Amino acid sequence: MDHSPRLAELAETYRQAKAALDDAREALTAEVKASAADDMKQADIVRATDHVWTREQIRLITKVGAK
Repeated sequence: MDHSPRLAELAETYRQAKAALDDAREALTAEVKASAADDMKQADIVRATDHVWTREQIRLITKVGAK
């Protein structure tokens, strides 16, 4: 049985999902930085994002954004 076509299909699906994840991560990072710049508290950002990232991750993102 030749699995090549199915593997190629799944690999393309994976690439598309990864690209969508990268785009979503970039957009969320930008909004986290904008929220912090408008003096939103880290804990409030974590709650608003439904804990997608930890408070430490938010802190690191906003620290990088401050540079």
